[in-house]
Amino acid sequence: MPTRRLAAIMFADIAGYTAMMQADEADGLLRLRRFRAILDESVQKHQGKILQHYGDGSLVLFDSAVEAVASAKEIQLTLLTEPKVPLRIGIHIGDIITEGEYIYGDGVNLASRVESLGTPGSILITERVIYDLRNHPQFQPVSLGKFEFKNVSEPMEVYALSDAGITVPSQNELAERPKVKPSRRAPGRRL
Repeated sequence: MPTRRLAAIMFADIAGYTAMMQADEADGLLRLRRFRAILDESVQKHQGKILQHYGDGSLVLFDSAVEAVASAKEIQLTLLTEPKVPLRIGIHIGDIITEGEYIYGDGVNLASRVESLGTPGSILITERVIYDLRNHPQFQPVSLGKFEFKNVSEPMEVYALSDAGITVPSQNELAERPKVKPSRRAPGRRL
């Protein structure tokens, strides 16, 4: 029977993995294994649950947005050391439906869309996540503006974590993304 609940949903994906594998398969596999080992350790430490590894990416659920962002930050900073792994992470809080091994719902789709907007080394989060981070000064989110996502009725404001070592996508990089378009620019706004 389907179960509905609210969750912090994290998508993580290695950018350029296909090209990496074509250039050097052994190195690509080494980086994939490193990503998964670091992800596994961090998710467990922050009380999350890995629902699925799919090729070069992973879908993770957390009961806490703060823990999801802390885990994402830890993963990205660890992957900055050699051998580096060019990872994009997107986090959204939303309603999900689980049925056996399957998970679906708008929350899952939005987290995936936000991740795909990112650049290697970035952590992008939605406004719903920002609300839960407001009393946690250890995180430094900055607004990237509102974006229109495919199959999403309203433009959604997206933020990037701008903590030391974390990549903040430029407006030019964001404009090059095929599945989204800027709605109204308000970049650089800090909380």
